[in-house]
Amino acid sequence: MCEDDAQALLLYGPVVAGSLKNRVGDLRAASHVFELPAIRPRFGEGPDIEHLIIDLADGYTLFLAANHPKPPRDGDGAINWQRVSRVRLLRIDSPENTTVDPLGAPGV
Repeated sequence: MCEDDAQALLLYGPVVAGSLKNRVGDLRAASHVFELPAIRPRFGEGPDIEHLIIDLADGYTLFLAANHPKPPRDGDGAINWQRVSRVRLLRIDSPENTTVDPLGAPGV
């Protein structure tokens, strides 16, 4: 889905689709997500504890997971996001907290 501009436009409209395209480009250009402080990545909570969350336009949020067979971890067992070089798009939530599942979305 990340690579299909027409599908993103259809699902999210021009503003959110543009924001998604920009975030994907940012993620591809960086060696890890914290190289990009302007996108304000934050850690998930509860069932999303091992995920990163990035805000898109209009209240949409992008959920990412480390895309490594064995994600790099800190001494306390948490994912060391500064050593994660590949991420996978898990889902995009709308402002109404409904999920648009990006089935088959490749790693970014």
